[in-house]
Amino acid sequence: MPGTLARILLTLLLASLATGCATPAPHGVLDAETFVPGAQAISSRQLYPDLHPGEAPSRTYASGSGFVIDRTAPASESGSEYLHERILAPTMDTDGPSATLQSTRLLATDESGAVVLLASSTPERDIDLEYDPALVVAPPLLLPGEPYEAQTRIRQIDPATGRTTQTGTATFKLELLGERSTQTGSSLLIRSTLEIRLGRSVMKRETDRIYRRDASGDLTLEREEETETVSAMGFTISRTERSLHERSD
Repeated sequence: MPGTLARILLTLLLASLATGCATPAPHGVLDAETFVPGAQAISSRQLYPDLHPGEAPSRTYASGSGFVIDRTAPASESGSEYLHERILAPTMDTDGPSATLQSTRLLATDESGAVVLLASSTPERDIDLEYDPALVVAPPLLLPGEPYEAQTRIRQIDPATGRTTQTGTATFKLELLGERSTQTGSSLLIRSTLEIRLGRSVMKRETDRIYRRDASGDLTLEREEETETVSAMGFTISRTERSLHERSD
């Protein structure tokens, strides 16, 4: 296993052996049983309005634990729309509470209207990934009861040299689980699962999102719950949970 990633995994593995491996809690903290199957189909344009200028402003989401998601305004390049998404993690320095960049994603739309993931970066782990071909994370139309699944190859890139240091696979699953009525319209529950395999290491990220749908059919992300588990050689070496809500400021 190449240099940096191998050292990170070995450090985390030794820590997990010293403390014991906790059994992951069941996923699904957003009370899926309160959502009724049979929601209307939704489009990638509804899920990612940030990718379409004039459709919706860029948004910032924050959690009580200090995590922040920031989506920058889209920029057009050769007719395609790109979106940079940054996740900031809470930290403490000499001047008080602050935030450090935890991860970024580069998203775009393809000719079919699907939203695709081109690249991602996790600075704290010194891991940059490129997806080839781009991984579809939102098909043109997502139907209830018909999970969407995709798989692609990935390359780990050395940030200093731009060279490929390792290759692997990424698989993705997106499900429209259901809908429930609200006073102003309805809410939708969508679940995604991303699994990345590099060498003997596996990262699995499960995300539940609740979208608010108004009378016109527009969607607004109002809540997100995410669990990320990293394992190596069969051992769970880290588990991170994050809860985010739309921030009004």
